[in-house]
Amino acid sequence: MLRRSLAVAGPSAAALSASSSSIRSAALTHSGCLLCTASWSSTAAFAFSSASATHAFSTSSTTSRGRYDSGFIPRPQKGEPKPGFVARWSDPHHDRPHFKSRPDNTARSGGSYNNNNNNNDSYSKRDRFAKGRFQRKQAPKADFSVPEPPTAQQVGRKLVDKLEAMMADPELPSQLVAYGIKGRMAQVLLQYYTDEGKGDLRTKGESRGGSNSHMMDAATAIKLFRTWSEDAKDTIPDLAFLHDAGEPAQTDTFAYLSDAVSSFSIEGEECLGRFCLSAFLDWVDRGLEALSSTSTSASNALPSIELTLEEAAQVSLARSQLSLLRSCMDLRFPVHQYPRARTLIRNIHLHVGPTNSGKTHGALVALSKARTGIFAGPLRLLAHEVWDRFNSGTVSPGVAARACNLITGEEQRTVDPLAGLISCTVEMVSTMRGVDVGVVDEIQMIGDPQRGYAWTNAVLGLPAKELHLCGEASVIPLIENLAKACGDHLTVHRYDRLTPLTVAEESLNDDLAKIQKGDCIVAFSRSAIFALKSSIEKKTGLRCAVAYGALPPETKAEQAKLFNEGKLDVMVASDAIGMGLNLRIKRVVFDTLTKWNGKEEIVLSASQIKQIAGRAGRYGTQDKNTAKADLGGIVTTRHEHELEILRAALASPLLPITRGSIQPSSETLTQLSAMLPGKNGGRGGLRTLSEIYADVSLLSRIDSTNFFLSDFSQQLTISPVIESASGGLLTVSERETFSNAPANTRDERVMAFLCKAVGQFSRGGLVEFDQAAKDLAMLEVEAEVLNLMHSAIAARGRAAASSKPETEELPLIAYLNTKAHTGLTGGSASHPLINITTLLMLESLHRCFTLYLWLSFRFPLAFCYRAEVDRRKKEAEDAIDFVLQGIRFGRAKRLQALGRAEGRKGRP
Repeated sequence: MLRRSLAVAGPSAAALSASSSSIRSAALTHSGCLLCTASWSSTAAFAFSSASATHAFSTSSTTSRGRYDSGFIPRPQKGEPKPGFVARWSDPHHDRPHFKSRPDNTARSGGSYNNNNNNNDSYSKRDRFAKGRFQRKQAPKADFSVPEPPTAQQVGRKLVDKLEAMMADPELPSQLVAYGIKGRMAQVLLQYYTDEGKGDLRTKGESRGGSNSHMMDAATAIKLFRTWSEDAKDTIPDLAFLHDAGEPAQTDTFAYLSDAVSSFSIEGEECLGRFCLSAFLDWVDRGLEALSSTSTSASNALPSIELTLEEAAQVSLARSQLSLLRSCMDLRFPVHQYPRARTLIRNIHLHVGPTNSGKTHGALVALSKARTGIFAGPLRLLAHEVWDRFNSGTVSPGVAARACNLITGEEQRTVDPLAGLISCTVEMVSTMRGVDVGVVDEIQMIGDPQRGYAWTNAVLGLPAKELHLCGEASVIPLIENLAKACGDHLTVHRYDRLTPLTVAEESLNDDLAKIQKGDCIVAFSRSAIFALKSSIEKKTGLRCAVAYGALPPETKAEQAKLFNEGKLDVMVASDAIGMGLNLRIKRVVFDTLTKWNGKEEIVLSASQIKQIAGRAGRYGTQDKNTAKADLGGIVTTRHEHELEILRAALASPLLPITRGSIQPSSETLTQLSAMLPGKNGGRGGLRTLSEIYADVSLLSRIDSTNFFLSDFSQQLTISPVIESASGGLLTVSERETFSNAPANTRDERVMAFLCKAVGQFSRGGLVEFDQAAKDLAMLEVEAEVLNLMHSAIAARGRAAASSKPETEELPLIAYLNTKAHTGLTGGSASHPLINITTLLMLESLHRCFTLYLWLSFRFPLAFCYRAEVDRRKKEAEDAIDFVLQGIRFGRAKRLQALGRAEGRKGRP
């Protein structure tokens, strides 16, 4: 059910039931006009779901939905109408769904239906490729205005579509049976609501057994769901109409429309299944309550049923089991999950302002004065920087050095076991250790679909007497609500930029020769970064540093250091510079303002643009001789047509963050798995992790005014690898831990390494790194690079002994004498091993080292070679630096040979 599904149309709606007649009357009275009662057009329902992974490290690709050429909806024959429907809420002034709607009876309205309308809803493949078969899809127009929230009628349409999709999902019956809708209880409940099978139902129920029992349970469960859904499809439109009219209401059939409207703007269609199932289970629970009661006066419209003592006991037991299952997934009151923090009345200080406003600096000064405290940042690089500043005494002038320990997912450094300060990543925050002062940076990430739950956990559960939250002003409404719910005091501190940020009057006009020393040009793919680096060095002779997400944090820090010290002239980076790197950037240049999100090219959000642009003119990073007038930063674009988009983004208002991400704990997942049977009623093996996450998305009950359910896409991508490699030998807790591992799912070598490591772990053996990385070619490449590097080190030692002072200024690779096998001497060109392919291989190897270290802190007995792997990880970082240096040096030598490089010597 977690998989996306689509239903284009459904069976004709039944007549309005008694439960919805009062709603329609109220709607008619309020509007003074008749609601259109046209029935649904009877067309076939189609559904699709994502295919399971075909091999261990494949990732499912996203497919276009709702198009006639998508492969999931049969294209109508020429002259036939396109599938669609006209809902009862349809209005010619309302936006239509993405598919074409056709009236049920065009003759009745006196109009005709033109199937060949030329509009955006009816284009074909021929139209799509009219301008070129391989033409790239144009990026959508930039719009940085605050989006209008969806109307209840828009969400109501989606809810009805979701009900149709759920009815067509072949997995729904088995899921309902797993939730306890089965056996004699389900039969009696079906008879109670529909009077179906009266008289012979008990005989059928008593004669069942084996696999037929599960099939009959599934058939009964889906009949119950269909009975409820037909009533819900009639009720939802009226509820939506009243909601948009300012008179929200609810019925026993569906009481979650307001919650669905609130959640839809963030979670999209993924949340609708949760509300549909919650309403259905409420309906089931009311029926069970009526059956278990001696009086049926609460439902006079439904027939009363006399139950035997055994049947009454089964109904009571089923209701208790359903109540226990739903209470396990009740996440509506997360505040109560942190008893240690609730014993305190915390003083929360919210520091908000743009980038380079000094908001984090004040919080760190307060932390430095505390006896005990903790800093939590979004990146290991940032946590490492704060850790280093506390231990070196560089937090602020006049602040002495303090012993501070470091805790991240894959690294722990203990300076002093009795140290009162800790610097960590947000995921490593402990809610059981009380401190005097806590600092949580980048608080706006509480709204991140995948990682936001860690910020929610820190805000609600960190037992700090004084809690400092630093980030954008967009989180003020949410933090106010959370502080009120926790009973804490909140003080908001607002900051302005310390240095001005201005947009240049003109772009580069696609002329990279205009790049200057101190510039940072931002691109959004590794290939674009290296292409820009090559072009800039060729056209300007300037030397470029690179920084992008796949590089190890240590390498990025080294590249930033070389740039800040002036040893490299230009920084070519991805959006990785937005957090964790302090750079002396005078001007930020956007190579483009669009980014590939895995599906299509999209314009960067205003928040992303502001975060990156704010790195220009960072306060405190300028030279001592820098004039005050030059302290500000400049931002521009490479292409002229994007300059106005940049101005609009920087001038746009912040989008308010009103909800934080939340997800169940590992203990909750274990409890849920214990309550649910395996496949086919427990006879088909354990429930997979993907199925458990699907159950979480359906059964979770959340306070939609302040929270939304996390996105489990990363876990769902990794879980098939874990299930395949473990052979069902791991517990739910172990599988859940592996699914949260920081594995890059787009790197096949990393996923293959994880697969082998899980296999070794599940068999009860010690996990050896070399065995897990065998046959992936990474170790062989690293060995060759290290041999080359050691040869260069030895050559440098011999050169130093020859007392040639000028050789000390050369990069390491310049000492290689490769004449024997390439005819090159003294690094006149790059070694054939020094190329981008080698760099990519080393990056994959470094990810595997990091993954092993992360697992070693979760399973220390099995992943017991932590010290050796940590040493080898540092060797891989040295190898990556060596290859980057070699690529840069080889390029400089080629340019020098062409007479285009600048004449000065020195380290590139």
